[in-house]
Amino acid sequence: MSESIDIVYEALGRYIDGLCGSTYIGTARGMVVLYRGAEIHHLTPLKEPLPFLNLFYRKGTVEIVGVWREEKSEAFFLRAAAADVRLFEDERTISIITYPRTGDMQERGMLIITLHANMGMAKTLKSIIQEETRFIKKEEVVISSRVSI
Repeated sequence: MSESIDIVYEALGRYIDGLCGSTYIGTARGMVVLYRGAEIHHLTPLKEPLPFLNLFYRKGTVEIVGVWREEKSEAFFLRAAAADVRLFEDERTISIITYPRTGDMQERGMLIITLHANMGMAKTLKSIIQEETRFIKKEEVVISSRVSI
């Protein structure tokens, strides 16, 4: 099997694990972009229709997982400490910003997840982030079929 397919299966496994062992927050169409140095990596498609991204909460972490098919099956998964997530919103868009701890410090970069969702989801995410600052930061996980992180 190719590495890309392995990543899709890993993301699917984490999605199923999220359904079984996490609190479901919601689903929204969205995109994920990694800014690393002068490089910009699109970790999800940017053209319409955007893939569905599923959000979960688990013991101090926010998990975001998406699986889609354009020319081939692809996936994205993020687990970040809720305390490390920054949230910005306007009327129909939620932007989540986090700085992955994985990899070399010089190569970490910044992840921006843009969700097209209602403000109910933004309110839920805000309350999770505010409440969960007391948890010890967990190991962060970021996987992408498009870029090695």
